[in-house]
Amino acid sequence: MDELQQSDLCVVGVVTARTESTSGIPLVGERTTAIALTVQVEQVQFDRMASGAKSGAPITIGAWTRTLGLLGGTGASGHFVIPPIGQRVRVFASAQTGSNGASGQAIEAEFPNGFQPLLNASIVSGDDEYRSEITMPLLADAVCAAVRAATLAAPAMPQPAGAASGSRQAATPFDPRIVHWDIPKRVPDPSCPTAFADRALGSSDCLALFLRWRQADARGLDTLDSALRSGLPIVGFRTSTHAFAMPEASRRTWWNNDFPKQVFGQQWISHHGHTSTTRILPPDGTAKDHPIVRGVKGGQIVPSWLYHVEPLPADATVLLWGEAIASELPDAVPRRQPILWVREHKGPDAPEGRRARYAEVAAARRDAGPDTPRPFVPTQLMPRRMGFTTLGHPGDFADIEVRRLAVQMVLWAGGLEHAIPAEGIAPAWPADWSPPPTR
Repeated sequence: MDELQQSDLCVVGVVTARTESTSGIPLVGERTTAIALTVQVEQVQFDRMASGAKSGAPITIGAWTRTLGLLGGTGASGHFVIPPIGQRVRVFASAQTGSNGASGQAIEAEFPNGFQPLLNASIVSGDDEYRSEITMPLLADAVCAAVRAATLAAPAMPQPAGAASGSRQAATPFDPRIVHWDIPKRVPDPSCPTAFADRALGSSDCLALFLRWRQADARGLDTLDSALRSGLPIVGFRTSTHAFAMPEASRRTWWNNDFPKQVFGQQWISHHGHTSTTRILPPDGTAKDHPIVRGVKGGQIVPSWLYHVEPLPADATVLLWGEAIASELPDAVPRRQPILWVREHKGPDAPEGRRARYAEVAAARRDAGPDTPRPFVPTQLMPRRMGFTTLGHPGDFADIEVRRLAVQMVLWAGGLEHAIPAEGIAPAWPADWSPPPTR
């Protein structure tokens, strides 16, 4: 994705036509086929080569070029996934022309994966109290229904029978019909590390976390560190203010409190008690114009007990406030607190900048040495976009506006705020869904 973001052209549109031609170059008794796709442009995300692509206009893009072998076979160097007519896609293209370019077109999809879904979202779930193993798959489905998206989960789950100790879990597609994870309540089980799949994060446009006091292996944390250092946008839910519970012996206890403070803006402090509820206050001021809160009126009472999160950093913009109802600690915890806020930062603009930052971290780790008692403290883990909400109780998701907020947070983080209508997303959710009890 880093390389694709450096290409000449990126458009979002619908594939309306496909044409094929033979190059006239026989290869192993076959003729090479060149393919061109016509895309009806909906949005131009960037156009560094001044191609003239405009919203509402068709643009033809070569999809199979520079073939070295049988089409789609061993030795071929074209695009292995070509979207069908009618599919809405994001296309990264360049002005390069191959010797047998598709229909002679000057614009070609970036090799080898220039055709992308509108959003690649990684959702990592490992909360043991608020049933994220149920709500996050449903959120993934709702995001997929809202836009053409690919959602992957890196679950915290027991090792499969016969697996070697410490083996890593692969990212798997969400299936809301299956309860994926049996996660222990408060004490993270060392046999269930939270996995951050290298390939999943490396190809993601954004990351969503719903974790609570989890352990993660060193490789997984390094993967997350590298992704955030590169500016990967992130969304956090409720208990992700205390996402990790790394043991002192791991030398990675920085992730327990300093990670949420640096990235989200606050760590776990306290709340108003399990018998209290929260009123979502209506958005006001400039906050009501933010894409995340489109279609959100507020005023409803949800089951989440209100979290104490103030003070937030100066660069945080609060979009929604909550008011504690029937607080168990009316004098000890502020009755009015932010329940949704965002932060935006300018990340490194080029792969060279990302590599330079990672090299700084690697050098600092080497200099610290293996016997250094204090853990290395990363700096500049500043995603380009960050959204956080302290909502997340399973009963919260019974409210359509909470579901809307969750979907719109992911879309905004992934740069798809243009896909959020003025009235807000109508989130897809099972009609017979009933909120499960907390653990």
